Amino acid sequence: MAKIIPWHGMRDAMIWHSLPLTAKLGIPLQYTKYLTSGPCALHSSHYVNQTVGFLTVDVDPQSDSFGEPRSLIHEDVIFTRTDCKDLDSKRLEAVEGFVRCELGPLLIYGASTITRKDVASHTTDLDDDVGSPINTSSMPDHAQKSFPTPSEATRAQAEEVITKIDPTTFAAFFERYRAKRAAAHSDWRSAVNSIQPPTCEACNALEVEDGSLLVCGGCQLVKYCGEYSA
Repeated sequence: MAKIIPWHGMRDAMIWHSLPLTAKLGIPLQYTKYLTSGPCALHSSHYVNQTVGFLTVDVDPQSDSFGEPRSLIHEDVIFTRTDCKDLDSKRLEAVEGFVRCELGPLLIYGASTITRKDVASHTTDLDDDVGSPINTSSMPDHAQKSFPTPSEATRAQAEEVITKIDPTTFAAFFERYRAKRAAAHSDWRSAVNSIQPPTCEACNALEVEDGSLLVCGGCQLVKYCGEYSA
């Protein structure tokens, strides 16, 4: 299960984990485990928290864990933005939808650390995915239909889809996703995506203000300004 809370409700003592994948989409997120006490406490489950698994998938082709989730936890979590802006549930849903719809070959390629059933059950396309709201609680690991097995997704296919991970592509996806969701749920008609322009990974310089940034020669994903490109 995932909760979303604004920055003014944070406790400094919480341990936060950043989500580089979402930052590359222009929505810089982080999460922390949500553990409480009392009769209304949210408890951990024997099911893996799929939302965290999707959003922590390793998109660095130079990494030994390329395509695999960096975090497989069973606890409920809280999401918030790292840029101190409030996060609404629709934007979080769209981010997870992007990973599920657009990065399917990457998820399948990296399925060695999660069950094949989970990947088959939750990797889909946009038309299938927007039929109902994304459930950010831990999902059961039973397959509803047949999808390619991990061996059928090549590394080349996985590396190809990571070229989609950028704010512009996500913005276009968000509009398609919003339109399909709005057909059944009127509250989606007013949903607006606010993307964060590319920034220097080291100093956060904005590309639109400080000129073109240089793509990392290693991962080919993050960008740096001239001062940190050497």
